[in-house]
Amino acid sequence: MSVSGWPGARVSVSDFLVLAGLVVVLVAGSALCSGVEAALLTVNPLRVHEMVARGVPGAQLLQSLKNRLGRVLVVLVVVNNVFNIFGSLMLGALAAVIFRHHGLQGSALTAFSFSFTVLVILMGEILPKAFGTRMAASTSLLAAPTLALLTRLGTPLIVLLERLMPS
Repeated sequence: MSVSGWPGARVSVSDFLVLAGLVVVLVAGSALCSGVEAALLTVNPLRVHEMVARGVPGAQLLQSLKNRLGRVLVVLVVVNNVFNIFGSLMLGALAAVIFRHHGLQGSALTAFSFSFTVLVILMGEILPKAFGTRMAASTSLLAAPTLALLTRLGTPLIVLLERLMPS
């Protein structure tokens, strides 16, 4: 698929499917970050300690993540902002090119942008946070391995941010 305005570009109905697919990816990414963040902040440390004592798989990893919650939250905030800000900018640029090529300029792009913003607020932030809060222990346990990996990979950025922040 190629988009008008880019070298060798053609626009077809599949462009709108790609646009819709990107909307789903961005909202889903935002939702995962928001839900996991709410779960980590909500899960009771005593509950985590009790799960570790019972030998619940992943509980030890979750406890170690809770012990360095600040670093884990930095990773989640960065990833969530990649979805919400960078993704939205790229999606908006792509939508503008596709809409212009199909003669849907002006109010159509405004309606798309407004609808996407509402979708991110509801489906990418509010509902996932409610779910993450309600299902805090299971969501945190499920997310712990991925969070541990992201935290390990993001350590250089985390250290840089820690040095830039006042103590």
